Amino acid sequence: MDRTSHLTNAHPAPRTDATARPSRLRRFMGLLAAAAMAAAVWTIAVPVLGVELDVAEVPGGPVGARTAGLAAVVGSSLLSGALGWIVLAVLERWTARGPRLWRGIAVTIAVLSLASPLTMTGDVGAAITLSLLHLVVAAVVVGAFTGVTGHPEPAVRPAESR
Repeated sequence: MDRTSHLTNAHPAPRTDATARPSRLRRFMGLLAAAAMAAAVWTIAVPVLGVELDVAEVPGGPVGARTAGLAAVVGSSLLSGALGWIVLAVLERWTARGPRLWRGIAVTIAVLSLASPLTMTGDVGAAITLSLLHLVVAAVVVGAFTGVTGHPEPAVRPAESR
């Protein structure tokens, strides 16, 4: 064993609250990034590729009753992300596993939300575009809000180990 071996980080310290939880600024920027990504998908699909995002008012209703415009896409991205943030904040106050629990809830809701593009559009291009919008917003929001970095969460938080 050499003299510097004790300085290496063979076993990294568990992440503390300061490093485990993304800041409010990061979450806010993630919310804006999700809306920007949704706007980018809409811009490529609608004006560039010519996809018509005509949707029904209700599942099974007449398609074309409404058109999903850029304002609606950005607004619903911001609204769904803000609601998700509120739920995450509540879960973080109630349980130490709030982010992990929220991530599972968010992914489940994202998967279930894919039913609406499939049942409320009459066009394959519109269904694919709307599904892609749902997935892009969910991926950006979940990553930004829970700090998905590829590092697993610690088994025990430092405050709990004392």
